Amino acid sequence: RNLGNGSFAAAQIAGAADSKICGIVIADYDNDGDLDFYTNGATTGRALFRNDDLAGNRNWAQFTLEGVQSNRSAIGALLRLKTAAGWQIREVSAHNSFQGQNDLRQHFGLNDASKIDSLEVRWPSGTVQVFNDLMPNLFYKLVENENIGVIVGTTEPSNQVNLTIQPNPVSREFDIKTDEKIEAVQVFDSTGKILSTALTLFETGARVRLLGNPPAGTYFVQTRFANGLSATRQIVRF
Repeated sequence: RNLGNGSFAAAQIAGAADSKICGIVIADYDNDGDLDFYTNGATTGRALFRNDDLAGNRNWAQFTLEGVQSNRSAIGALLRLKTAAGWQIREVSAHNSFQGQNDLRQHFGLNDASKIDSLEVRWPSGTVQVFNDLMPNLFYKLVENENIGVIVGTTEPSNQVNLTIQPNPVSREFDIKTDEKIEAVQVFDSTGKILSTALTLFETGARVRLLGNPPAGTYFVQTRFANGLSATRQIVRF
């Protein structure tokens, strides 16, 4: 486990395959924001290890890249991400293990960082793009030489979070209805830019007012709960 101070500690082994392993691939196969892995053997040793609780309530972000001038899978692209804790680097690569290929989506563990200060993408074509002030706990789509976008969808199991937004479509103000105690709410557009809001918290639920004059369109509401869970919902402003 990366301790974040330039050193590592041995992590507890959750389980082990019962025969010789020749390769391992890593992916967030269940789209819950943490990384799972699959082991591969020549004849046996094939097993899927699903990570359901090792990441705790730590934040994360994932990025899917699509090349235009570069190759479509963006193999060779370099991503540099900065939070208050420092920099992280990922490279899109192919054939990562014996008979195995990691998920091409690039995953960043963000621990308790509440935002991504900067994301720099260096495409194989030589193009460099920089995006600032992005939200955590989202799946992003990056197309070369275009703006960044959010892949719409919720990652929390439906039986864990009960949340509705009323009214929707909205004008200036809306209520979040939920059974859980809310800790924070942020509203952002399709590029991940955070909007200014006024928030009133209730024992369960909240009222959100959009400040300024954001244009009509689609926005996303990310709600963080006191129990560590989060939920993202889509709203339309008219």
